[in-house]
Amino acid sequence: MIITQAFTPNKDGRSGKTPEIIVIHIGEGSKQAILSEFANPKTEKSTHYLVCRDGSKIQFVDESLRAWGNGIVWKPQSTIVRDNYLKGVSINAISISIECEGWSYQDPTEAYYKSVVELVKDISRRYNIPIDEQHIIPHRWIRADKTCPGRISVGKIISMCNEPIKTPISAPTIPAFTTANIEVNPPLVSIPAWMENLIYRTKVKLGFADDKTFGAKRSSGWPRFRREFLKGKSCAVCGGTEKIELHHIEPFHLKPEFELDFSNVIPLCESKKWGVTCHQFFGHLGDYKDANSNVVYRSLVFLLKMTRSVRPLPLSSTL
Repeated sequence: MIITQAFTPNKDGRSGKTPEIIVIHIGEGSKQAILSEFANPKTEKSTHYLVCRDGSKIQFVDESLRAWGNGIVWKPQSTIVRDNYLKGVSINAISISIECEGWSYQDPTEAYYKSVVELVKDISRRYNIPIDEQHIIPHRWIRADKTCPGRISVGKIISMCNEPIKTPISAPTIPAFTTANIEVNPPLVSIPAWMENLIYRTKVKLGFADDKTFGAKRSSGWPRFRREFLKGKSCAVCGGTEKIELHHIEPFHLKPEFELDFSNVIPLCESKKWGVTCHQFFGHLGDYKDANSNVVYRSLVFLLKMTRSVRPLPLSSTL
């Protein structure tokens, strides 16, 4: 908690008394005006703290000393104030005063409330002052002809101070040591993609893995990617809807980083309509180890010729 120190000559000793109450005041002025007033010995005014409208805090009087903020006692509403007054005890001697920058007609800022709550909670912990309406009081409960502290709600301050902690810190639970707590299997370790591919290619060479992808290992996202892409798709060559397969324009075994790139795939079928499948002939030029870099254009040209929806484009003898 950051608190700035400021000078005031308006203070004296507590005469052996300790703080019992916290009194909330309104300064009826700006920060600079309150600083000037408290620095002037002729005013005989001071409080222990000033909380500004931006939430910053200034301390004028040490808590071990008495500030001169409460003045005359008249028709006190506080039981503690009344009992001490009847005993001849100075209310300044049993209180800590908190001034607020501003005027009684102004609504206090949320920054002010948060700052006062922080200060009140800190003071109450150190002096064991209960946070209730008998111990956290407005100045007018000491002097009934005052409206101080104006629109500041002391009830809201008390309520905010007593709000439960939203995220309580609890001690960690340490389980009793038993053989059941012993981890038998080692924890799973994430293997980099390049290492997975190296292991997979090794298994292929040794004959322990399927060689359909020529030594490149499919990623965990492949099944879902393939399923989502092929929904409602038809062959890009013949327009057929049976046995549709997903074909990589940039071959997967050469560029596995484009495996899940929608711009790198095209639907081709595995139906043998003319002795060879569209996938094998147009996608791989008859050999699955090869790739047709012009597969998108050639597939479109052939499809247009098949459907005759537009004037046929020229088709070279080579794919």
